[in-house]
Amino acid sequence: MIFKHETFKKNCLNLTCCCLLALSLLVPQTLSAKNRMVLKCGTNTFAPFGFEKDGKVQGIEAELMTEVGRRLGIDIDLKIFSWAALLESMRFGTLDCMFAAFKTEDREKFLLYTNVPVHISSLVFYVHEDKKMPFSGKIDDLKNKRIGIVQGFKNPYDFEKGERRQLYQVFQLRDLEINFKILQKHCIDAVLVNRHVGEYTLGQLKMDGIIPLPVPLTATPAYITFSKFLETKEKKLIKDLSYLVPQFDAVLFEIFTDGTYQRIFQKYMK
Repeated sequence: MIFKHETFKKNCLNLTCCCLLALSLLVPQTLSAKNRMVLKCGTNTFAPFGFEKDGKVQGIEAELMTEVGRRLGIDIDLKIFSWAALLESMRFGTLDCMFAAFKTEDREKFLLYTNVPVHISSLVFYVHEDKKMPFSGKIDDLKNKRIGIVQGFKNPYDFEKGERRQLYQVFQLRDLEINFKILQKHCIDAVLVNRHVGEYTLGQLKMDGIIPLPVPLTATPAYITFSKFLETKEKKLIKDLSYLVPQFDAVLFEIFTDGTYQRIFQKYMK
């Protein structure tokens, strides 16, 4: 951003300093080992953000969550679940937290969201470089195209509406690797997936000739969330985690501004 007025620039800098000071006051002192809180958290397989390798949960957001816990003096007990199991566990309070989730009206009934997102999910079309297609962000640009998606993936409403109108064909395939291999053979015109997930997968496959279109279909913030309903069988609330939201916000802000997140990100997205 180019500042045209020095007064505006000075006001922005002052506001930033005030915000940093206010946020720093929210971060609690690290607890001693015997008094450390343990959060039962879950994520799904969504490399490079979260995945299991050699029996350990790894990935950008797995490391991010561990670093948040370290700075807050909280132990993060992290496991991989299917997406459906994650939501069910959070709905009934058998998990304390999960990441990363989009905000929806239904989910806000049983989830508390941080205010600071952990990533912006850009949903893009990957195409073969020899067969680029014009896309300006409008669904009608996809007319008569054959589009591959990962089976079970929840797509934006407008995209599903276009599918119901039979504006284009959608092929639900088992995983992203199969989608890209079929795209490479020109059997479909595009693959719809998160930009970073697609880039990471292509790197793992060492597959050339497939590129993302510059304009995303959607760009949506995703958040760490906490269960609102940690209850006993008698339906009595036994734990309120709402106080963690401002603490996580403060530490996330630190991590994104002190270079820690960039170092974690580059580790997986070389």
